[in-house]
Amino acid sequence: MILRIISAVMFTLAGGLTGALKSANLRKKVCVCREIETMLDKIIFLIRYNSPDVYSICTQLKKCGFEYIEFVEKLPEEFRCGEDFHAIWGSLAEGDTVLNGEELETVKRIGTLIGTADTFSTLNSLEVIREELVLLRRLREEECAKKGRVYRSCGVLIGAMTGIMIL
Repeated sequence: MILRIISAVMFTLAGGLTGALKSANLRKKVCVCREIETMLDKIIFLIRYNSPDVYSICTQLKKCGFEYIEFVEKLPEEFRCGEDFHAIWGSLAEGDTVLNGEELETVKRIGTLIGTADTFSTLNSLEVIREELVLLRRLREEECAKKGRVYRSCGVLIGAMTGIMIL
């Protein structure tokens, strides 16, 4: 009987932890969106006031020390003959384990825009992406608020139901 009680408690805890992990993944998506937004703000600031080349932008982005967006640390800081900066940006973004779905597509669009047109056109295009990114962040925040609570509650309930079935 004691073994059944212990296993019931363990299943309840396992369900609760599973729900908490799913909820944490949703919070992580919100943090990723915020970091992409910060990165985009930094790029817009640099282009607006310095009009630097893409490699100077990469150097400045590396100094920001992003917690979730890891591909920034691998961006090139200087031109190398035969390299396509936009292809490098895209492949590094795809290799980032945190970026997926809409966040990945947004980062790839940012990479294709910088350094391809005059300052005014680039800034206008980046502002459009920024507005879309704000909407995406709000969507992720709402998703986290609604689904996060559901995941936590359902995880505990499913664990408790399994525990009761064992008893």
